Amino acid sequence: MPQISRQLIAEISTKPKELEYVKQYYHLSDEEGYNIGMIRGGMSSPAYLFVAQIQDYLGLDENATINAPGTLGNWTWRLKKGQLDSSLARKIARMTYTYGRSRSDWKAKK
Repeated sequence: MPQISRQLIAEISTKPKELEYVKQYYHLSDEEGYNIGMIRGGMSSPAYLFVAQIQDYLGLDENATINAPGTLGNWTWRLKKGQLDSSLARKIARMTYTYGRSRSDWKAKK
């Protein structure tokens, strides 16, 4: 789940009404996965730039955080061989093109 959504969900998970609002607003579902739903929400936004970490696409937890400001031991997480596969690549490509964030889309906007 994207870091911001992990924090958001963690903060409101004890408040069912607020959690339900977030789920409805972003059309989150267990089937799609909250991490992909939050990425979809970011990709579909009108923002000029959207960035998601690979950990978010993979749905990794806080143990895969790269940098925790104000703490020691940062920058130790590494992607493991086999964590990326063609299914994930297709999912990323599909969202990239669906929401107009491909290289050809960027060139057309300039």
